[in-house]
Amino acid sequence: MLLDSHDLPPSGTLEADVCIVGGGAAGIALALGLQDSSLSVVVVEGGGRTATDANRGTYCAVPGRGARCTLGVEPSKGWFLGGNTNTWAGNCRPLDEPDYEARPWMPNSGWPIGSDELRPYYERAQSVLGLGDLRWYDPEECRPHLEHPPLDVDPSLLTTRMVHICPVLSLAERHGETLETGRDLQVLLRAEAVRLAADPGTDRVAALEIFGAGGRRCRLVAGTFVLCAGGIENARILLDSADVRPEGLGNEHDLVGRHFMEHWWVDIPLGSWHESDVALYQFDPRGPQRVDDTAVWAQLALSPELMRREQLPGISVWFASRRPATASIVAAKMLALSARGRVPPDPITDLRLIGTDAVDAPRHLLRRLPRNRRTLADGYSLLVQVEQVSHPENRVQLSERLDAADRHLPELSVRLTPEERRAHERGLEVVATELGLNTARLVQQMRLMFDGRRCGFFWHHMGTTRIDDDPTRGVVDRNCRVHGVSNLFVLGSAVFPSGGTGPPTLSIVALALRLAEHLVGRPARASQPPEVEMP
Repeated sequence: MLLDSHDLPPSGTLEADVCIVGGGAAGIALALGLQDSSLSVVVVEGGGRTATDANRGTYCAVPGRGARCTLGVEPSKGWFLGGNTNTWAGNCRPLDEPDYEARPWMPNSGWPIGSDELRPYYERAQSVLGLGDLRWYDPEECRPHLEHPPLDVDPSLLTTRMVHICPVLSLAERHGETLETGRDLQVLLRAEAVRLAADPGTDRVAALEIFGAGGRRCRLVAGTFVLCAGGIENARILLDSADVRPEGLGNEHDLVGRHFMEHWWVDIPLGSWHESDVALYQFDPRGPQRVDDTAVWAQLALSPELMRREQLPGISVWFASRRPATASIVAAKMLALSARGRVPPDPITDLRLIGTDAVDAPRHLLRRLPRNRRTLADGYSLLVQVEQVSHPENRVQLSERLDAADRHLPELSVRLTPEERRAHERGLEVVATELGLNTARLVQQMRLMFDGRRCGFFWHHMGTTRIDDDPTRGVVDRNCRVHGVSNLFVLGSAVFPSGGTGPPTLSIVALALRLAEHLVGRPARASQPPEVEMP
């Protein structure tokens, strides 16, 4: 059942067996996994049903203290039921084997669970997301069915990995009927989670304070609470829930909010390129290849052997179709746009990028003249995504600023270290050399793009409540339960101890289904919930 917080009585109290905070991929998958149980479930979603009544501006990080690079959250981006699945590209694949491993050259890496434990949940996650058989992640299984086969690359250097595309991007749309009519399921819309209240004298959370439409405030008492609100918001809620524990819930070892990771990427123009074999490696949701009714495309990634041998973090690459251009032409356009006030000025980066391929620029400009456009070959750019090392200095903290709900706004500091940058450049060298591209030029252009912050992020907020059975190394245990709190759990890529370079959503859904199975065997809420005065 869908409910709007505007219709709740002021200062009321709701009750449930399980309270799920967040209606994105993790929250919806967990609610679906609990549908066959006898547990009553309430999903607390800050946004509305559609983009027209989205929650805007509350999920906004302010600049971090002392960080060389900060990642903000777009305040104009609307958040509503379905979360990131309303705006993502639908790309899915399981974690790669090296992602689970404790890699000595990657600080704080390694999962307490492995691929064998997650595999049955991956199979179910494929169904939740409307995807096909797991075997279609194997390039050799796919090869006989592909119009464009994988590239022949040195397997000791690079590997091809297949990516599936969800046929229906929004999980709220795909499972709308269950969310509206599911047994013992309520979805409370336009209800922003403020903080959790601990039950004094116990190791339990007693209630969630909710700020609703029109300034209504209520609380939700439950037997189990699960935070599914994303890597920044999950950390903010734990840190802001300091009524009993001043450091926040689950933060006895000062780990909540630390180890933030993202998937950073740069888009490097290649100009005109006639290499037709890259068709499989172009992400184009309008025309993917199909294998047994599953839409697939592919990425190239560093091989596990190479990463071990040269102690490198991961890199993955793919291609995008572009009008023929070079980095110098793109930089020249940026100079012109900044002169007209269309983009923030950064002439130093633009001039440096112009210098990287200035010799080739006139040829490409001539090809773009109207009389030559009919003979233009396809243009490409190389998309390079890098794995970020888990460093405790990259973190979410609470700022002094408060929003309308009396919540502290999160403050996020994150950067790539010089050591990471050098390792990523080495990874790109391997990729470019194997593909026959201009290695020195591409590495120089990537370096300049990172220097000038001409990079992007995929909104994969990871690591802030990392999973580890040792409470001095992680915020949650192998079952995603917060250390030191018996009835509080966290889901999503926030629990990832290392990020890899693959899209995280399939793994998020698999972890949610695994947790649902675990929660079914737990006791429901007490028949007489304790009276707790909310702060």
